[in-house]
Amino acid sequence: MRLLWPLLLLAAPLYALPNVGPLDGTQGPSLPAVGMPMLAAEEELPNTTLPLRLEELGLYDAALLEWARIEASTRGPERTQALQRLMILSELIGQPTAAQAYETQWRELNPTAPLPSELYYVRYLMGQPSTDVEASLRTLASTAPDDYYSVLMRWDAVWNEAILTGKINRTYNLPAAAQLQERLKFLHAKEVADYMLAVGLAVIPGLGHLFLQQWALAAVLLLGWAVFGLAFLSACRHRHYAYAFVWALPFVGLWLNSPLAAAQAAEAAARQARVNAMTTWQDLRPTFIPAT
Repeated sequence: MRLLWPLLLLAAPLYALPNVGPLDGTQGPSLPAVGMPMLAAEEELPNTTLPLRLEELGLYDAALLEWARIEASTRGPERTQALQRLMILSELIGQPTAAQAYETQWRELNPTAPLPSELYYVRYLMGQPSTDVEASLRTLASTAPDDYYSVLMRWDAVWNEAILTGKINRTYNLPAAAQLQERLKFLHAKEVADYMLAVGLAVIPGLGHLFLQQWALAAVLLLGWAVFGLAFLSACRHRHYAYAFVWALPFVGLWLNSPLAAAQAAEAAARQARVNAMTTWQDLRPTFIPAT
């Protein structure tokens, strides 16, 4: 008996082993699945394929509604993109008030970022006041100097100013503006020389226009001035002073206004010559790409 108790104590743990059932090859009960904890909230990303496709088809009203739905149901970068497209589409369909409201919301999310280049491009094409355009272009020059649309818009503004005035007052930090200025200097020198010579020759009505190769107008002015002058001299010779006074008025009027008319014609000719010359400068001429 003394030896039996130690044996029983040693065999007691064997009875505590798990019971796996009969070893007959049958399938036992399945254990319940362990649930995974939810570590972060899941959010479905918006599908922007539809509104972008509507924009490609020119259905701006439908695209605007779709972007508005996305903007109302998203946050973060997706909402920023939706607000950006809403601004642009509102400008395209002629709703500046709505565009301003979307711009205010966009600015709240991006207080220091520049406005999208596409929006500046749309506004520029839609004929905004010159002061607003200049302010937008200056902003682009400082905040998005290398952006494609930014460079395109700024260069288009420089080019248009050169065509209209023959000079460049605002380069908007574009290196090509210096090259355009050098070419305009040669045109300006010729313009000044032609202007002075046309006005000087216009002392005799018609000669200034003849120098500018405006043959028909030159012939009319020169012939009319000669006819009035001969009529005045003939009336004076026959002592018809009343007739002489009548013929003297157009004769003197043509003579006094001839330099002014020649100056205006020279300016118009210089402007047309500048346009024709700049049209041939394909290496500097801006390329127009529609805003999308």
